[in-house]
Amino acid sequence: GMAASHRTRSKAAPTWTVEESLVLVNEICAVESEWRGGGGGGGGATIPSFQKWQQIVDNCNVLEVNRNLNQCKRQWTALQNKYRR
Repeated sequence: GMAASHRTRSKAAPTWTVEESLVLVNEICAVESEWRGGGGGGGGATIPSFQKWQQIVDNCNVLEVNRNLNQCKRQWTALQNKYRR
């Protein structure tokens, strides 16, 4: 059945690899500059953060970083805390 393809795994997501983290950071930067630069005109529309993150997550999934929105946000926060000087 359909359920079989979703292997049940423990709630805790596997640890992020360095490669996955780099993909996440790259996609955040790409999407941020896309939204900021897009559309011309004064100031540009402010995109709801949820929409921005949805695109970041979609891009990561395409690049085989299979994480959901909450996992990506949490990892981004963790990275910022880790490297903040």
